Amino acid sequence: MKQLHDRYLQAVQSGPDGLFSRGDTARLADHIADGVAGAAVVRSLNPTSLVDVGSGGGIPGIPLAIELDDVDVHLVESLGWKAEFLLACVRALDLESRVTVHGLRAEEAITPIGRAAVDVGTARAVAPPIVVAEYLAPLVREGGHLVLWTTADHAARDEVRPRPELGLGEPDVVPAPSPLRDQGVLLVWPRTGPCEDRFPRRVGVAAKRPLR
Repeated sequence: MKQLHDRYLQAVQSGPDGLFSRGDTARLADHIADGVAGAAVVRSLNPTSLVDVGSGGGIPGIPLAIELDDVDVHLVESLGWKAEFLLACVRALDLESRVTVHGLRAEEAITPIGRAAVDVGTARAVAPPIVVAEYLAPLVREGGHLVLWTTADHAARDEVRPRPELGLGEPDVVPAPSPLRDQGVLLVWPRTGPCEDRFPRRVGVAAKRPLR
């Protein structure tokens, strides 16, 4: 696995500018470690399939795909050039048999992936938890989970609670320190019931008018 992580690091280093912010390019190994920090929690949920939205330069989706070598992974990224980079990474790492890249907005991913089609939905540094929850909940089956890389402050916000309209139960907050985030946590939100058919809303609505 370390060899694959190293190959991914090399791909990012030789990839196009802008995959990570300028200050983060010197800490790429820490970003990979931050993605790997959630692998044990995701593995404990026994998934066979996973969707990562807002995959960007590939964190946490690609490190998770490397660590969870028996899980089918969907990477969703709306920027075409980043999606092309992710596809090149998947090919270079020989992950094509179980990793699919979707060059789409998160709200559009339900068409190719399907409603309630995957076991786990993940995201890191995409949007506030309630916004990401609206992106992911329609994609995750009942009995599955959302796993969000976030901070304790974000996890403590009022809107992070059982959300019956999204089919989400009581969330857990799990410490997940990494070299990048000493105080990092994972928000583990169980999908306990049906998600209302009105979700996902149209592209951009969740970010502009988050659920309260």
